[in-house]
Amino acid sequence: MSLCSECGGQIRSEAQYCPDCGVSVVDESASQSSQQPPPQQSKYSDASQADARTYAMLCHLATFSGFVIPLGNILGPLGVWLYKRSESPFIDRHGKEAINFQITLTLYLIASAVLIIVLIGIPLLVVGGLAGMIFTAIAALRASHGSEYRYPLTFRFVK
Repeated sequence: MSLCSECGGQIRSEAQYCPDCGVSVVDESASQSSQQPPPQQSKYSDASQADARTYAMLCHLATFSGFVIPLGNILGPLGVWLYKRSESPFIDRHGKEAINFQITLTLYLIASAVLIIVLIGIPLLVVGGLAGMIFTAIAALRASHGSEYRYPLTFRFVK
């Protein structure tokens, strides 16, 4: 397996196009003999794809506004998603995923706070907070590379 020069995704040796970003991975001389369009041709330009990746990443990173603003972890991605969701299905999917995860994480943290009474809630709060930051960073990184990411243990409230 080789790596795509554009997005860094893994490519099988027989592949002609990167499965993640759709860039041609064959030599120009080899592609002259078989002029086939890429399997996923996008109606968006390269610049708009870069913008979509940036805004999708921003949907995830906006959750860190929760450290400054109460419920900012939900309101931040909600604002970015509502503002840019109609421009790209990629932004729409990542925005929904970020919002769903933050709502789910908030519910988990509230349940952990209630369980502080029986002392199990303290380690649950620590683990939940760390998992929220780590999963959000992973999702933002994946969005910046143009790939999809699904948060684990997430309820899908926004569909």
